[in-house]
Amino acid sequence: MAEPSPLSRAENLADAGHAFAALRKWTEAIAAFERALTLDPQLGLACGALAYCYEKSERFTDAIDAYTRAASLLPDSLALAFNLGNVLRTEGRLTEAETAYRRALALDPSHVLTWNNLGLSLHAQGRHDEAIACYARALEIRPEYADAINNLGSAYVAKNEIPTAIEAYRAALLLDPSQKRIRFNEGVARLLAGEWEAGWKGFEHREFPPFLKALRGEPWDGTAPLEGKSVLISFEQGYGDTIHFVRYAEMVAQRGARVHLVVQPSLKRLLSSVAGVTSVVAAGEPLPPYDMHCSMMSLPRALGTSLKSVPQKTPYLAAPDEVLAAWGKRVRGPGPRIGLAWSGNPKHHLDRWRSIPVHRLIAAFEGLPVRLFSLQKEVRPADADALSSTQAVEYFGSDIEDFADTAALISQLDLVVSVDTSVAHLAGALAKPVWILLPFAPDFRWMLNRTDSPWYPSARLMRQPKPRDWTPILESLREAVREWLESRA
Repeated sequence: MAEPSPLSRAENLADAGHAFAALRKWTEAIAAFERALTLDPQLGLACGALAYCYEKSERFTDAIDAYTRAASLLPDSLALAFNLGNVLRTEGRLTEAETAYRRALALDPSHVLTWNNLGLSLHAQGRHDEAIACYARALEIRPEYADAINNLGSAYVAKNEIPTAIEAYRAALLLDPSQKRIRFNEGVARLLAGEWEAGWKGFEHREFPPFLKALRGEPWDGTAPLEGKSVLISFEQGYGDTIHFVRYAEMVAQRGARVHLVVQPSLKRLLSSVAGVTSVVAAGEPLPPYDMHCSMMSLPRALGTSLKSVPQKTPYLAAPDEVLAAWGKRVRGPGPRIGLAWSGNPKHHLDRWRSIPVHRLIAAFEGLPVRLFSLQKEVRPADADALSSTQAVEYFGSDIEDFADTAALISQLDLVVSVDTSVAHLAGALAKPVWILLPFAPDFRWMLNRTDSPWYPSARLMRQPKPRDWTPILESLREAVREWLESRA
């Protein structure tokens, strides 16, 4: 009996790959497709299926390579161009994603999903008017497309056109009232607008992380009595969110509860200073016994927070005495002393809009009689180069072990200047004067068109007058520092 030809073996392996993929056995499917393509590199469908399996396995770089190769073998495939755009967008390669989506639209100008996803790619690049045009084109083709209307609302939020955004979200909910994501987006828009009762209600439709969903016991929503109960209050998202909302722990304790906090490890030492707290454990440590649980970010709604009832008592955090003493010995000499924080978590989806290259921030203080201190534990390569080439900023790097150290360092300063990151919240929680440099479209908690914050009485908000332009705000910062120095003199 004759041996099967390499091409026949390749087709058989490809068939096996498709069978494994149908069963969602991605590892086995990938192995079969890779062997098939070794025997016959021209199997375009197998290459596209391999790319899809890579994508489902979150091997995104491999998926991009395979989709690109498959698209060259099958240049008339709309699905390959569309899927390539999706993976490129997932990886943040936005201009390449745009090219892939436009190639898909050249093959089918009526493909509504491509118009929507092209809009998402343009939105992520800050090209909001172009994104709005894409969503509008998608809605011309499919007027009942709730996702496109939701995305349209988000584009208007990015333009600070909040009433128009809310109108879009309401229209999307009429088409698909089950979508929690739309309700969450509407809630965020209402918080920006200062409509906090409706805003906090919508905010509860956010996606909670798995560790919160896994908590046992009864969730506390503000209605059940707490006298004699133990309540576990857990962090949910970033460091700044934890610092911001941990203020509510004392209010829960005042209702008669024993309060246990679960926080990020680098916040454990600092948050032991929160009033009313029975214990603080770090994520990953054994949990204490508890009757009910609540996310910190759900406490504003549970406790009925309005603009008039924000718990404004500051400071509500304090560095341990021994840490304060140690940093007091390190930060000596004349002032005025100003702490700087210029970037946040680079993985944050809005980081490109909120972070500032350190050399630009340093330039705002050039020639002014101040001492500058870095409040960043870690810096990006370009910022590290800028810091190493100047003596204008005192940088402590890894000597800042956790947020207790950061808090102690801030306590030695006269003023903090920060972008919207955890340092800004920490300075506010310590009641230290803090000037927060905000992007044009700010996070919901800063609202719009105000220079003060109901959350932090010591904060001054400085806002970009137009998107992606830090020049005016840095010029205003320099002038404000001059005035601040004159007032001190």
